[in-house]
Amino acid sequence: MQLELRLVNASVFNSNLDRLSGWPQIGGGEHYATPIIGKISSGNDLNILSNTWDAIPIGFGYIYSYNITGEQQPWSPLRPWGIVKSISFADLNNDGSVELIAVTSQNQTNLYAWTIPGIPFTHEDFPWPQYGHDRYRTNQYGFIPPDEPVGIQPLNTNVPASFNLYQNFPNPFNPATSIKFDIAKRGNVRLVVFDMLGRELSTLINESLNPGSYQVSFDGSGLSSGIYFCRLQSGDYSTTTKMNLIK
Repeated sequence: MQLELRLVNASVFNSNLDRLSGWPQIGGGEHYATPIIGKISSGNDLNILSNTWDAIPIGFGYIYSYNITGEQQPWSPLRPWGIVKSISFADLNNDGSVELIAVTSQNQTNLYAWTIPGIPFTHEDFPWPQYGHDRYRTNQYGFIPPDEPVGIQPLNTNVPASFNLYQNFPNPFNPATSIKFDIAKRGNVRLVVFDMLGRELSTLINESLNPGSYQVSFDGSGLSSGIYFCRLQSGDYSTTTKMNLIK
């Protein structure tokens, strides 16, 4: 019996669906998984990382890193033991530098982490983490997938000129929406959703926050259609916005 590996191409297209110069890339292995995007080299361009693997012989996995023209990093590909199931970026030890994390399986599950020195970890440079959906950008447009943890997301650490509570988006919403706000001074912050009778329905935040811009998700699945209010309080500052839930 003769087995033939089916190599899968990876391509990058512009907004007109024209394939960019330098693509497609074949790489090693017969399977491609969901790529991740982040800045892990010098310069202004983002890099594309993808994990591939061979089903036969079992146990060979690859992690490729490309720039926009399809060129690979000098260290690409990485070859951790086992089939590479997923990859992601993070700053695991809070030192400001990027780590690449990979999960592999081959009779057992293995967790790998590599440090990428000299490249700072920022959400602006890593807009597409490995979540199976575009976490940061879809939340801006009110789409909050069911597996997305509902919690506070720091957007940046720039000190805003003033406190501000932005209109939730989308509005009207069904059933989820995103709420963005600015904190100008460190202190305890309360972000509360309540109904037209003044009853508190959900305390989204009640903790001390540093100055910066933040975003939280609110899921109104358990509520009926109607007008609701979101109130931001910190020190002497207090403001309220109106939210419209339509089912």
